[in-house]
Parts: sequence; structure tokens; C-alpha cells
Amino acid sequence: MRPQHVQALFGAFLLGLGAMTVQASAQPAPYGPPFSFAVLAGSTVTNTGPSEILGDVGVSPGSAVVGFPPGRVYGMIYAANAISAQGQADLATAYNILAGLPAGNAVAGDIGGRTLQAGTYTSATTLAITGDLILDGQGDPTATFVFQIGSTLTTASASRVLLINGANAANVYFQVGSSATLGTTSEFRGRILALTSITLNTGASINCGAALARNGAVTLDTNVIAICLAAASVSVVNTLGGTGSTSAAAVAQAIDAYSAGGGTLPLAFQALATLDAATLALALQQLSGEVATSVAPAVMQTMDTFLDTVMTSRSGPGVLTASGYDDNTISVMGYAPVPASRRVAALEAFDNPAVASKDWSVWIAGLGGYSFTAGSAATASHDRTVRDFGIAAGFERQLDSNTMLGLSVSKGGASFSLADGFGSGTSDAFQAALYGRTEQDDTYVAAVAAYGYNDVSTERMLTFAGTDRFAARFSAHNLAGEIEVGHRFGNFTPYASLRGQAVTMPAYAETTIAGSPIFALAYDGQTVVTGRAELGVKADWTHDFEGGHVTLNSAVGVAQDFGGNTSKTASFRALPGSRFTVEGAAAHQTSLLVSVGLDVAFDNGFSAGGTVAAELSTNSSAYSGTARLSYRW
Repeated sequence: MRPQHVQALFGAFLLGLGAMTVQASAQPAPYGPPFSFAVLAGSTVTNTGPSEILGDVGVSPGSAVVGFPPGRVYGMIYAANAISAQGQADLATAYNILAGLPAGNAVAGDIGGRTLQAGTYTSATTLAITGDLILDGQGDPTATFVFQIGSTLTTASASRVLLINGANAANVYFQVGSSATLGTTSEFRGRILALTSITLNTGASINCGAALARNGAVTLDTNVIAICLAAASVSVVNTLGGTGSTSAAAVAQAIDAYSAGGGTLPLAFQALATLDAATLALALQQLSGEVATSVAPAVMQTMDTFLDTVMTSRSGPGVLTASGYDDNTISVMGYAPVPASRRVAALEAFDNPAVASKDWSVWIAGLGGYSFTAGSAATASHDRTVRDFGIAAGFERQLDSNTMLGLSVSKGGASFSLADGFGSGTSDAFQAALYGRTEQDDTYVAAVAAYGYNDVSTERMLTFAGTDRFAARFSAHNLAGEIEVGHRFGNFTPYASLRGQAVTMPAYAETTIAGSPIFALAYDGQTVVTGRAELGVKADWTHDFEGGHVTLNSAVGVAQDFGGNTSKTASFRALPGSRFTVEGAAAHQTSLLVSVGLDVAFDNGFSAGGTVAAELSTNSSAYSGTARLSYRW
């Protein structure tokens, strides 16, 4: 580059620097404002002579930056630190995005002397530029030029890359499969993303661009490299067009809003605009972090199974004891009446024939459930599967013939996943409940209040730019309660119940467990509140045998749910303030409930039983089961 050109470029750079500094004070850039990388290497950066670098210089995982001075850096030097490592991660993601684009217009050999319009150009092997390569924007400031080069890029001495008709060098990418070499005094524009190394021979310059090497060295010799003062003309929303879901559109709008607000988009985010609309829609859906919307449903399902166990899994005439029997019957393990005559006859051989009061009982139960909720085509939410499991125990005190109080605890958890590999997670849960029941003639009222502590872990994966994996871990708290009333008519007991839950989750952020951290998310805190109203009929039939009785019980009902927000608000950690909302799968709020159970009670106080239940709606199904052993004394 001629000396007068260097002076003009340096002057423009200083003016641009002032504007960028003002922007940076309002919207901090993730890589140390106000610069971005003009030179980035994997092993070393080596300079000879009075090179001028207008931007940042970085190296990672290597640490050597040699030759400054005599070279000058009008920015910062980051050697083997968190910022240069972040830059390399950003570079790797952008490189993979560009390399993964479908092959475009075939080019080979030397493309000097040609005029090219916006698009993707693919060379299976080497590519050379001799003379002038002209890139024509045709009046479109968003025109993007991508060169996919299988092995090496070489420019001849005094060659040039020129832009006309509004083309912006910030939208020009050279993805190089091995190494790039710029010839003596050649004038280059655009960013070189090389897998191995980049060499600039004496006097070569990059005016609006960068030399970015992933694994090897960047070697300089009396060069001028200047980053683009004007940001890339990127609109992810425009690239997406009318394709994609509401969640994908929300992510695109958040990225564009960050850029419009003065933020400098990292290279990987800029590279998203090179994708075709369909591929971009899928990428944005992966970026949205939909798996976070599964946490509240999984936590609530775990609590539902616990509450159903405490409330005898919806089968039988009530919570623990049968109601509405006359003085000739005695409740045994609470599911069905036992004739008093048989109980007394069993004691006639004793001197004192009085029937001992059994006021205490303990029980233990294994419990589990499964649910499937279909995703929505409108929001492109994915099918969600939740499996919960646990073991619960409790003890109860019969305060009088009509009133009982109990306390129960449970240890269990849940696993959840989204279809098509869009994320999964687990929740380890501890739950406790206080419950009770009172009866008056044939009417009963039962209630329960519960608390759950959940240790939640989530994981999601991106596949559109290599493989990146992100994980998060946090605690969620759940408060729940239910009240149920019923009235017995012979073997049938109509009932009504109201249940509510509130799940509180803190603000939390993802960590990177594989690949680049550039697309890691941070999530807002949230409290999800749900309610359920239920109407149904329970029925039970009892058969006596020597030493006890067996009871078959069942229930059928209709439930109407309320609330249950299935959305989650997140932002990219690399783009502070870039908030967007993603929608998860939502079950239809009206469902049919069916359950059946079998209980065997013995006169010695022991009882065993089990219940299975199903919940069905138009786009979801859930199944649960409980096996229970108890003793009353």
C-alpha cells in the first residue's frame, strides 16, 4: 500500500476509533472494547519491520507475539488469555459455518481479472489471485461474498481485491482449508479465515479485513492491516425472511437489535448471515435454548406424582380412610369397610373382647410416571418426554374417628428430553408434604400442602457449526397444595378438587463443556404458576377373605388446567442485553383422567396395594403408577 494511502487509512481509523469508543461506552463489546481482532493466530504472531496493525492482535493457545516494536499495534495484544481464547472459539465457529455452506459457484486456478457478484464460490483445491479481483455489490450493502478454498490461497505481487457498487469488505470471507499467502505489495480486502497459517509478504496490506489463523502462525513483514470501521451489514432477520418459527424469529431479532444498538457482533454471529434461509432457521432454533422450557413441566410432574401418591393416587373413596359407613363397620387401611362382627369374632377367645384402637400407621411407596407432549408447528417447539421416579414414606395419626393428619417425604427425580436432539436434563428432587382428612357422615374433605427442592441440570448441543455443547445447573423450588371434597353414595363417590403449583427458578447461565462458548446463553429468573380443577367419580368394590379383604377401586374424571407458562427468556452471554423468548411444547389444558387400583388389607394391620393412572388430552398423554406397603397399629 502506498505511504499516502497508509496515512489516509490511519487518519480514518482514528476518526472511526472515536466513534467506536462512544459506542463502546454504551454497549460493551465482548472482546475488550473498542477493537476486534485484526490478527489472530493459534501458535505465534511474528513481525518484521514497521508494520501497522489497526485493531487487536491475539494468539491462543500459543503465547508468542514477536516484533512489536518495531511494529505498532493500535489496539490491544492478547496472548494466551481468556480474550484470545474466546476469539479463537469465535473464529472456529465462524470457520465451521462457512466451511459447512453448500458448495457454490465452482472456481479454480486463478480468479484475477474477474468481476464477481454476491454469492458463494467454491474451489476444491487452491485458489490464486493475479491482478485485480473485483467484487460487485450491485448497490446492495448486505451483499455477501464467501470463498470456500479447499487448500491454499495465494495472491501475486501487486494484486488487488477491489469493491464496487456498495460492496462492503466486512461481508467478504475467504475460508481457507490450509494456509494463505499474500504477495508483495498486494492490496487485500475481506477477512481470511485459515485453518493453518497466514503469511503477508513485504508491503502487503489488508484494508478492512483481518488475518485469522486457527492452528498455525501469522507472519508479517512491513504490513498494514486494518479492521473494518463500519460493521458488517448483517441482518439475520432479512436473511431468515419468512422462514422459521416464532422462536427462530425472536432470536434473529435479538441479534439484529444488539447490532442496531451499537454492539459489535462477534464474527460467528456475522457468519450466520451467510447461511441460506432454511439452514439459518434450524440454526436459530438450536440457538434458542428450548430445553430450558422443559424444566418447569418436569419439576411439576415430579410433584404431581408425589401428591397423587399422598392422595392415594386418585383411587378409592378418599385419602386414607373410607367414609360414610355406619357403626357396624370399621375402616381398615382406609380403602374399604370391614364388618365389625368379623373383627369382634376374632377376639372372642380373649378375656377382654374389646377391639383395640389403631390410631397410627406408616407406609412406604415406590412411584413413577411418564409423559409425552407434542410440539407445536406454529412455534416449532419439539416433542417433550418426561420420566419421573421416586420413593416416598409417611406416617399418620388418627386424631379421632373422623380426622387424620399425616406427614410424608419423598426422594426421587425426573429426566426430560426434547425430540431431534434439542436438549435434555435431569432433576433430583426432595419433597415433603403435610396432609389430612376429616369426615362428616358421607362427606369428606382432604387437603395437602407440599414443598419440593430440585437440583436441576440441563444440556443442549449445536450441530450447525461443528459440535458445541452447553450445560447448566441450578436449584428450583416448588410449592404445591390441593384440596378435595367428596360425598359417598354407596360404592360411588363423586369428588371435586383444586390443585396449584408454583415453581421458582433463579437466573442462571450455561457453561461450555465442548466446542466454542460463543453461543452460550444466560436465562432470566422465572416463577411458573399452574392450577388445576378436577371433577370426577370414584368407585370401590370390596371382597372379604379369611384374615382380611381385597378392594378394587377406580376413578374417572375431567381436569381443566390454568396458567403454566411454557416460555423462557434468554440472552446470549456474548451479546449483553440480547434478550429473546423461546416457546416450549404446551399440553392441551383439558384432559381425561382414569385410574384403577387394587389393595389387599390384612387384619394384622398390614396392607399392600398399587394404582395405575392415565391422563389423556389431544396432544399429550401421561401415565403413572404407585406400589404401596403400609402398617397400622
